[in-house]
Amino acid sequence: MTETQIFKPIRGALKTQISTSTETITAGQEFSIFVNIQNPFEVPIAVKGVSTHLPTEFIDVEQKIRELQAVDIENQLREIEDAGHLVDLEPSSTPIIPRQKSKMSKWLQGISINVGPFKIDFNRRKTFAPAIARDLKSSKDQVMIQGRVGLNIPFLNLTSFIKKDLKDERAIDSKKKHWQERLEVERKKYQNALEYLKVNDNSKTVLQPGNSTTNVFTLKSKRTSFFKPSSYLLHIEVVYEIEGIENIDTIDFKLTVKSSIRDMVFGAIVGSFAGWFVKNSAKFKWDISTLVNLAISLVFAAMVVIIFARKKEVQPIIAIEDFWGGIALGFLVSYSGQGILNGLFSSSPNG
Repeated sequence: MTETQIFKPIRGALKTQISTSTETITAGQEFSIFVNIQNPFEVPIAVKGVSTHLPTEFIDVEQKIRELQAVDIENQLREIEDAGHLVDLEPSSTPIIPRQKSKMSKWLQGISINVGPFKIDFNRRKTFAPAIARDLKSSKDQVMIQGRVGLNIPFLNLTSFIKKDLKDERAIDSKKKHWQERLEVERKKYQNALEYLKVNDNSKTVLQPGNSTTNVFTLKSKRTSFFKPSSYLLHIEVVYEIEGIENIDTIDFKLTVKSSIRDMVFGAIVGSFAGWFVKNSAKFKWDISTLVNLAISLVFAAMVVIIFARKKEVQPIIAIEDFWGGIALGFLVSYSGQGILNGLFSSSPNG
């Protein structure tokens, strides 16, 4: 074997397959992208990471959760430091400066997340702040350790609780020592949990010939209402080593996101009200029959939108793709009545 043959690198494209957790992705819906990687070579490869540059219209769900966790943990550590002053606890060598809590979306309310061996609950309503495009690491890149250690101190009234406990000066030294030990244990737990959030895992996934692995990205659109349906092109990079040489493969994946039916129905109701009002403005009079007629018109328009939005083969005169399409159809249904419906359904390929 010649020297050229010895050092000639093995090169070629990885076998990859990309799919989503649901066939139809709608605005505001949390979804996952699965990147399956298979080793097509006759030698092992080491997958170092899978990442993508996230469009500004999307949120990295896992990253936002980790940011919220970090803020909560830092504020809890600050509370421990404040309480520690009451019992002469030695300050931490790495003082924590609490960050302003970012607003997170209401879908975080009530969820529970494991960070390594730690479990953190979110019980307050939060909303997402605007996010810029950035590199997104897959969830497989996070270090997770089996087991669970609780963070047990009730922090809401910790300082006042200790003050109340120390009011009784009997055996005050033993009380302070007890609180010092307990606070120190909890401080270490929170510091370790914070470290898990900040450390990037550089471990590799070794694939033998023919083996495969799947990396998962969890995303969500920032907007639910008034979302413009569109397609996005994600450039997913796979970094791997083969015989000590680092390689990068880039895979393009087209992601199509549609408006939610709820958004279109809301548009239909708004449009239906406008159409009904224009049609009946000359003889407008508030009474029971008028209200019943209006309610029927609104419900009718909403049902028409639902029928057209859910029937894939229907191709009406108006394409219902978003909130504004719902407004247009709702207006026409209420203003034109039965005539426009006959025209829309007769234009359908299915009759």
